[in-house]
Amino acid sequence: QMIADGGIGDYVERAVRLGTRRVELLALRRKLWARRLSAPLFDTRLWTRTWEHALRAVWLRHCAGEPPASMDVRLGELEAAELRRENAADALVRRARALQAGAVLPAGLQ
Repeated sequence: QMIADGGIGDYVERAVRLGTRRVELLALRRKLWARRLSAPLFDTRLWTRTWEHALRAVWLRHCAGEPPASMDVRLGELEAAELRRENAADALVRRARALQAGAVLPAGLQ
């Protein structure tokens, strides 16, 4: 959605523009970097917990003698919110340790 949401033509036009306008590309990269800690894509604990939940659901279907089927498996909102809070706290600890070790964080994240 942040790249293009108007189809392939919009995507190609945006890709060409970002490839020729370095300042705009860097601004987008900073925005994505800053949002990564709160994005579900980078939430490995949530993804793993959801995957485990899905495997458990498949196993229970199998044990019940039911045939394979398409499923939409999601964690409850409370469990997902709790995992996001844990990940945010872990991220702060990792950032503090990196700074203590002398790491240089990207501009805007220090």
